[in-house]
Amino acid sequence: RPQPLQLSQQQLLQRQHQQPPHLLERATSSDGLPPCIPPAAPPLQHQLQRHHHPMHVPPALAPPPMGVSLCLAGDALELLMAPGDVLAVRAAPGAPLSSRLLTEIGTTHGLMGHVLLVLSAPRCIRRESPDGENLQAAFPAERPEVQELWKVRTLESTRSEDGLHEAETLLYIEPDSGRLVIAGELEPGNTICLNEDAEQLELWQSPAELRARLRLDLMQKVLLDMKAHEASWSGATAIRAVLSSASLAAPAAGVDPAPTLETVKASWEKEPICTSVVVAFWQRYLCELAAAELGGGGASRAELSRRSLDLILQWMPIKADRGLPGDLTGAFRSTGWVPVAQVPRIFRPCFVQQPSFATAALSSAPAALSARSLSSRAPPEDASASADAWAAAAVAAANV
Repeated sequence: RPQPLQLSQQQLLQRQHQQPPHLLERATSSDGLPPCIPPAAPPLQHQLQRHHHPMHVPPALAPPPMGVSLCLAGDALELLMAPGDVLAVRAAPGAPLSSRLLTEIGTTHGLMGHVLLVLSAPRCIRRESPDGENLQAAFPAERPEVQELWKVRTLESTRSEDGLHEAETLLYIEPDSGRLVIAGELEPGNTICLNEDAEQLELWQSPAELRARLRLDLMQKVLLDMKAHEASWSGATAIRAVLSSASLAAPAAGVDPAPTLETVKASWEKEPICTSVVVAFWQRYLCELAAAELGGGGASRAELSRRSLDLILQWMPIKADRGLPGDLTGAFRSTGWVPVAQVPRIFRPCFVQQPSFATAALSSAPAALSARSLSSRAPPEDASASADAWAAAAVAAANV
């Protein structure tokens, strides 16, 4: 009979915490001493060290690490478009010139093009969203891969509408080309007016210097003033635009700028064409910006006139009552406006769970390394074989 193990009270308490309760409930020896309980298995890391393996325990049971990857997040129109930008509709190709010469001037797909003023940031509408379900008719039926519509508030002057026409314009982006296309517009009462021709658009971003300090409060003030003096599209203005030059010349040095500025302001009140909306909006805004920079009413009339005219000549040197879309885009190119003909698809960083190489390596470990031996507190039947299996798996994971 083996000699009973002599343990102190502290050692007994320590063993009670290490062993399951059912092992402590066994009968004691005849002499009243505690039973001979085999020692608990040493931690696996100690087993590895005992077998002279310098590896730590591989994190096979830990969740795979999180990593940063790049995911295709779709179109980024909300990052490209801002209030004050301009959407230019390209002239419709294919139709005979004789049939388009007069009948389509002043329409969205007109001979000389058309422009719309952006009044708000665009909002994305997914095809499977509740709003998308209500707008299914606006999604191109022949392009099932188009999964997003963009709703943006625009202002324009067109032959088909009285006064200035403000609408919720629906756009989509062709996945293969990245071109922006008009799907239609959303009228009051959630009525969809579809654009059957699917004209392509070109986005013109305002110059960086102006874009960096946009004053939405001044823009709202300008819009209210324009609507208070709105007029309908005019054929006479269109003819004047064809026959007259739209360029705005600066006054000679030392000449009072006030008369030139008054001429510019007088063109705002003429009956408009599509370009008049964009030109008048930005020239009014630049005048308001000049007044804000000079402290409102604290500046003299001459200072305010000179500063306002300087900003107009720098950023919008064109007359509002005689500029064609080609004149407007030409002024854009010479004053730092940025054209965006194709909307890029962007990749955004996202967190993904990376595969665990250690787990893959351990899956090929010997069968002796069982789940029971990993979770049980009792020593495995062959601790040496299990330690060797752990060491082999750890080395394999490190080599991977």
